[in-house]
Amino acid sequence: MRAQASLSRLQAETTFANITSGPVAKLQQQAQQLLGRVNTHPASYTFADYSRSKAAHHSTRAALPLLAAERLLGASF
Repeated sequence: MRAQASLSRLQAETTFANITSGPVAKLQQQAQQLLGRVNTHPASYTFADYSRSKAAHHSTRAALPLLAAERLLGASF
């Protein structure tokens, strides 16, 4: 699942950068909540599950440039 892979990468990078608050942390939390509501069983996977997974993927992908900016600035927004 691409969303889970993106979330794992974001979690690793936020841990490395020691970021615990701000927009990156909020996007990470949002992605975790969305993925927590996805039913991964193939027989009962619905369009709502697909949509949540896509939204989680987009949230984590949006957080990565913000994370890079925070690292460049050396401070949280």
